[in-house]
Amino acid sequence: MNIDFEEQFHKRDFIQTSLGKIETVDITPERPRITIPILFAPGWRETPELQKECLFEVYSSGRRVITLIHTKKLSIISKQKEYPDVELQKAETLLEILSAKSIEKVDVITHSEGALNVAIAASLKPKQFRNLVLVAPAGLSGTNSIANITVGFIKHITQDGALPLITRKVQIKSHREKINILKNASLALKEGKAIAAYDIHPLLLNLKKKGVRTAVLVGKKDTVFPLKKVKSHLSKLSDDARFGFDVFATKPGGHDLYSKPHEIMQQVERMLEELEAKN
Repeated sequence: MNIDFEEQFHKRDFIQTSLGKIETVDITPERPRITIPILFAPGWRETPELQKECLFEVYSSGRRVITLIHTKKLSIISKQKEYPDVELQKAETLLEILSAKSIEKVDVITHSEGALNVAIAASLKPKQFRNLVLVAPAGLSGTNSIANITVGFIKHITQDGALPLITRKVQIKSHREKINILKNASLALKEGKAIAAYDIHPLLLNLKKKGVRTAVLVGKKDTVFPLKKVKSHLSKLSDDARFGFDVFATKPGGHDLYSKPHEIMQQVERMLEELEAKN
């Protein structure tokens, strides 16, 4: 990683939103290849430290890349039950960050739970989104239980060699933050329910009608959202080989994105290029 990337990575911007200040990372190469930036929307409790090597891959490809850390407090309680409150809150945070940075259009890369709030954000403001690449996405395997998702995640930790990444993913910096996590256990429960049961396929099909392209990448050995379960669920909703998406592909390995960032991000980059060609 070069000095320019490192300096920008460590220079954090704190954006004032309706939920308080949100920490963001905004990295731009000296000569961007494409003016439209990439929003690297985090999955469940993912941090820039965990994403760092993937962010570098995006930067090295000549794209500006932006990520953030979502608040750990649930503040939005919506009377409108079209979307889960916890995911609607994250979606609106994404939109506020884009607005604060005066970004009119983005491409998105996201992982796991991030697919839920990205699909909602794009549904709320489709004109701000161009291409979505969803890696090991939640929301496409049908109704599940929190228990099954938890078991799948435990298998993912052992199967994908993800254990060394956990300390980078869950950063507990102080006793106060430990207390905050305990106080907001209800947030984790709501996140778990949304991850287990919310279906984003209808949102993505509707977005396609509005010109927003979607690529889905699923691990052949994913234990959290198994490929067989994803295909079984989607085949009931669409008889298309791509299940209504612009691109549907598989990758070696499981649910992981971060243990082999170079290989996976190369595949993600090819998928983005395919979506750009369709645009």
